[in-house]
Amino acid sequence: DVARGLGYEQEDLFDRVETFMGDYYSRARTIRQTADVLEDRLAMSRDENISRPSFSSILKFFRSKPSKIVDGFEFSEGELHAPDPTVLDQDPERILRLFRHAQKLEAKLSPDLRSLIRNRLTLIDADLIKNPSANVTFRSILQQVGSVGTTLTEMHDLGVLGRFVPEFDRLTCKVQHELYHRYTADVHVLRCIGELDKIFQGHEGNTHPYGEILRKTEVPALLYLMIFLHDLGKSQGPKGHCERGVEIASNLLERFAVPEEMRDRILFVVHHHLEMVRYFYKYDVEDPKVIDAFAAFVGSEQRLCYLYVHSYCDANGTSPDLWNAYKDELHHQLFTKTLRVLRGRPVERDPAILRKAYANLEIENLSIEQIADHLDHFPNRY
Repeated sequence: DVARGLGYEQEDLFDRVETFMGDYYSRARTIRQTADVLEDRLAMSRDENISRPSFSSILKFFRSKPSKIVDGFEFSEGELHAPDPTVLDQDPERILRLFRHAQKLEAKLSPDLRSLIRNRLTLIDADLIKNPSANVTFRSILQQVGSVGTTLTEMHDLGVLGRFVPEFDRLTCKVQHELYHRYTADVHVLRCIGELDKIFQGHEGNTHPYGEILRKTEVPALLYLMIFLHDLGKSQGPKGHCERGVEIASNLLERFAVPEEMRDRILFVVHHHLEMVRYFYKYDVEDPKVIDAFAAFVGSEQRLCYLYVHSYCDANGTSPDLWNAYKDELHHQLFTKTLRVLRGRPVERDPAILRKAYANLEIENLSIEQIADHLDHFPNRY
């Protein structure tokens, strides 16, 4: 027992292992971040110690676009810099707006600016967390379709995300004792958001159906917020996390000033984000009664569309090899048939399955082949 040998004395095995692995991931994360800082510093030192500029560097300098000032930051050569080390102290809200600027400009943060952010995390205090304008900025970050994951990951790596949303910080390095989960809870959420980015970017063929469905919703980008909120209840473990997640999400929706008419579908998905996958695992999606029951459970097309795409992102953000073509087909069948019912149309049975059901039917003076040939001459609606 490695954990016990290292001094972890919790009586419950899962608590002991979770605490041990949480400490391991936390320290490993710190080491990686420190290594990243050192790498940046060494790269800067190397550039500063070049005694004579090369012809290519001179050419690059004259061809480069002039720098510009964006909200107190200097934007040059695809990077944001802090010309004044007090830029964040002058306006603490800039620590959030900075990431919004980087997102819109597709800019990197310079090593010096990254270091400045780490040293000014205390600026993110209770006043800033409650600041309406700061929360609007955060919502804006969650609405930049196709590039939310990289921005939130950067915020998380620099300590900003957990500081601004303490409910998310409690997931940091949180080990998940579940069969399929490969990542800690914080990384899982960010990977799910990355999957949604891929859907909006549309570069991968298997994501196209999900993108088409999502674009039919009233606010496609709203799914980013749903995914961000969906596992916050896991801070106290997986059991009952959906119910706890609803309570946490409700408070954050109030803080983020999300319009009342959007909250119902957000909280529905947070509460029931596991149900669609459970349904097609457990029940026969060819059974009209199953589809009718699921349609009654979901209640609306908007809820169904968000839940459908969320389920895909959640599964693919859990483990790279968890999803496959078979599960995707069951998932799609459950969605399309439920959508028909919600639109007031009856569920269609697969003609091939119906014909198979009659394959062994015994009718006097008729062979199985004659019965099959008879059925083949009728249209599917028959």
